[in-house]
Order: sequence, then structure tokens, then C-alpha cells
Amino acid sequence: MIIGSYLIWLKPEYLLVFTIALFVGTELLSPDPSLWNYIQYETILDKIILLFIRPGGTQELWSNYPILPWLELVTFGMIYAYWLITNPQKAYQKGLVLGMILLIGFILIRYLNGFGNIRPLPGSTWIDFLNLVKYPPSAAFTMLTLGIVIIFIWVFDRIAQRWRKILYPLVVFGQAPLFFYILHLFLYAGIGIWLTPNGTSVIAMYPYWILGLLILFPLSLWFGRFKRSQPGNSIIRLF
Repeated sequence: MIIGSYLIWLKPEYLLVFTIALFVGTELLSPDPSLWNYIQYETILDKIILLFIRPGGTQELWSNYPILPWLELVTFGMIYAYWLITNPQKAYQKGLVLGMILLIGFILIRYLNGFGNIRPLPGSTWIDFLNLVKYPPSAAFTMLTLGIVIIFIWVFDRIAQRWRKILYPLVVFGQAPLFFYILHLFLYAGIGIWLTPNGTSVIAMYPYWILGLLILFPLSLWFGRFKRSQPGNSIIRLF
């Protein structure tokens, strides 16, 4: 997040080149998944690899979100934001086309079962096909999730006027994304411990999920307004 605040001053063309380099480079540098558990490191280089390229570590130092694989998503978000500011309608159309390209690319590299997967297909079912590596985000994971997201942005733009009131909660959560993300981890963990300490079924889980959203909505609404009241260079604006 802090690194992204420095990169925001780069021209979109440079950011795009940097994003592509991260997308390809981190995939090439990612080790075999069998190495992602606890490891014993001896050198500074081992620690740098943990913090920047792959998750894992020891009890003294554990990294679950290595910087470089996630940074590519941050820089792409900056590029897309530039498109939105420059020409919103054109940005939505770009997102639709790029989203479809990413989804087609995902199907292709997943089917080839080589570069972009980090971990080979565990089986031949559709669940196996969608069983992607997220920590760190593999190219397959990035292409699938990012493709879906930017296509949905185009869809929401098309239906925004008609369904404005229905979509308003998504706007509220989207205006405080990191705040929502951090808070929901602790909130749902607390709900689970308090109300379902022995676990529950997927169907029975939905009321608890809705309960959590009802709690998070006013908090996200408040934080979004507070965030917008801060100066443009405030770190609060990144939440």
C-alpha cells in the first residue's frame, strides 16, 4: 500500500510495463509449493524472498502476503483509475474487453497446466480446474479474479441508473475496501466463535453472513465519509 503511494506518480504507460513485468516475473520466481511451509533460512536473501516473493517462514518471521505478487494488482488498479478519470465510459469498455481476454487467457494457461499455475492441476474435475493458488496469487488466480471483477464493473455501470438504490451498499463497502476487509476478518471470526463454535453448514451460514454485513454497513459508511474528509496525501485515503 505504501509502495503504491510512491508509484502513483508514474505515467500510466510506465505503470503498465511495470505491472506486466511483475505479472510475469513473480510467476517465474515463485518456487515449488512444497517449499511454502515453514523453512529455515540462513541469509538475508532468504528473508527477502519471504517478504517479497513467497509466503512462509518461521515462528520468528512469517510472511503470508509477499509484496511483489500483490503489488501487480495495486498498480493495475492505478492504471484503471487513470482510465476512469480520463474517460469513464471508455474505461468500462476497456474493462469489458480486457476482462474477456483475461478469462480466455485463464482457461488457456490452466488447460496447458504449465506456466501461470504454480501448482499443477490436482485432478480432472471442474473443482480442480478452479482450485487456484492465492498465496501468493498465481497468474491463473489473477487472470480469473481480475477478469471477473472488471467485467462486473462494466455490468454495474450498465445497470447503475436502474438499480442505484439496490447497489448502494456495494458503493459504501467499495469506498472503504481495506477498512472493510480488515474489520470483516475479526468480525466473522468473533461471530463464528460466539454463535457457531462447532461450525455450521453452508446454508445455515448465510444468516450469519448477512448479520455481519448489517454490522459492517454503518461502520463502512462512517469510515468512507471520514476518509474523504482527509487530505489527498493522507495514508487514511488508502484504506
